Amino acid sequence: MASIDLRGVGAPASVLSSGQRHLRTLDEEFAWLAAEVVPGGFGGLFFDENQNLTIYLTDTSQRGAAVAALIPYLTARDLRLRGGRRVDLNNMRVLSGRYDFFQLNQWKDQLSAVFEIPAVTAVDVLEQENRLEVAVDDLAARPGVERKLAELGIPLEAVTVVRESLPPPTKFLFEEQRPLQGGWMAGTNQRCTLGPLADSGPGTTRRVLVASHCTYQLGLKTFDLFFQPYGGGFAFGEEDEDAGFWWGYPCPSGKYCRSSDAALVRIFDGVLWDFGYIARTRFPGTAEGSYEVDPYNPTFRITSWMGQPFWNQTLDKIGQRTGWTWGQVDKTCVNYPYAYDVTKVFLCQFRVIGGGAAAGDSGAPVFAVLGGDSIRLAGILWAGKSTAAQADSTYFVFSPMTGIEDDLGALRYHP
Repeated sequence: MASIDLRGVGAPASVLSSGQRHLRTLDEEFAWLAAEVVPGGFGGLFFDENQNLTIYLTDTSQRGAAVAALIPYLTARDLRLRGGRRVDLNNMRVLSGRYDFFQLNQWKDQLSAVFEIPAVTAVDVLEQENRLEVAVDDLAARPGVERKLAELGIPLEAVTVVRESLPPPTKFLFEEQRPLQGGWMAGTNQRCTLGPLADSGPGTTRRVLVASHCTYQLGLKTFDLFFQPYGGGFAFGEEDEDAGFWWGYPCPSGKYCRSSDAALVRIFDGVLWDFGYIARTRFPGTAEGSYEVDPYNPTFRITSWMGQPFWNQTLDKIGQRTGWTWGQVDKTCVNYPYAYDVTKVFLCQFRVIGGGAAAGDSGAPVFAVLGGDSIRLAGILWAGKSTAAQADSTYFVFSPMTGIEDDLGALRYHP
């Protein structure tokens, strides 16, 4: 075996084509180790479930020589476990393997031919199992894959065929989204968040809830165009309804009141919508959560809406700025003056402690998770904060569904 040159040893010609210039892949490195560095038929290297460094050898009697040959290569990589502890290279586990990695990598190169089968979604060397894997999106394609393996001269026992869909690309809540769903960035003169989609019944005007203060004038219909995303997207609709403020009981003396910070935007004909759905991101948080859409579970499905929540009830929200956050209701039916014009008061609003929000989250759907992808709408967010000295002093404020309907009339939020 050749000694290792840590300045950068070229892979054998069968691994890298002559004149090819690219960073060596992990599979190519392992093939090179098997061909030129490690005795005993090196079949791959990985961390096991207990984070022990583990290797396969086709001839385990050469364990000592194989480990000694690998140590300079692994030392140069400065392997560390979580917390910074260095990996103990002298206590590698050695498993008996059937194939060396040079052979596995050659077969993987040959397996490029299986992509002629439309159902194939991936080809991989499973170093943790010392074999290959072909993924298909329909196991009905297995016989075709096995015929191709026979044509290529690759033994069936060296390959596992599994069902696995293509990984979908990820999206963030500030990107363009069609069909429209709640939770994505939108706006007219500022960045806000789309609330739940709405109509008044089958065949009626298609609309979406937004925060009224996200229009040009709070409490006045001005037919503002709305864009998704804001700042570069196309106009998808225009403001269609926005309740005015009123005075008299139960509005405080000298003030003007309404029951929600909500308005409706009419969705233009031809714009696709996903009625009854809002975006779902990867994970919830308190001050902030994920705003990257979960590619495998990209939506929540609205199944109902609640009237007014009780104290300490757990609620969540999806907003384009701070993503998916959650907390417990700690203030119920509060009368809040509007911060930028304290003569205006929103009656009977609710606050969720622990769940953060920031500028850009206004309009975000607030909901209770029922299980799986099912949610129950609670309202739309219009205020909050995501940074504080203590995590439990982050919060968001929302208008309940009853207040929204008091201002805008009866609406439907799912088929």
